[in-house]
Amino acid sequence: MNDKAQIGGLIIRVAIGVIYLMNGIQKFQNLSGTGAFFESNGLPAFMATVIALLETVGGIALIVGLGTRIFGSLFAIEMIVAIFAVKLSMGLVGGYALDLALLASALHLAINGSTLYAVDTMIGRSGASVRKTRARTRQTNKQIVLQQTVPASCCTVFVFWGN
Repeated sequence: MNDKAQIGGLIIRVAIGVIYLMNGIQKFQNLSGTGAFFESNGLPAFMATVIALLETVGGIALIVGLGTRIFGSLFAIEMIVAIFAVKLSMGLVGGYALDLALLASALHLAINGSTLYAVDTMIGRSGASVRKTRARTRQTNKQIVLQQTVPASCCTVFVFWGN
């Protein structure tokens, strides 16, 4: 991935990390009210605690770049449920517009990850380091095949021309 894409991924990761962290803290500050809101929309009240915990821990994790793909996936699921269970009837504007933007950002992180200035990269858990190792292995294998194939091809051509 090029440098600009890495910078873009970092911006998305940190920005939605801050958004989720602040929303998680806000849910914890009024957990009973959040639980009542969840119940009024047909969701169990205990999910308020689960979501508050996910948003707080996941927000911090995204900011530091730990488990980016995992939390991106979990946030994408959360936004899909929020859109369809609560916001869809409100329409796009004034309803699920922000949730849709957060869903798109979370899906981007789930699919691409974000390795720039990430703890995952520092501890060697990033998908990028695995991909780089695989790419080096493929390159080495190609060089071995070329070294074995090219001389044989040249001999075949010379033998062919000699007849």
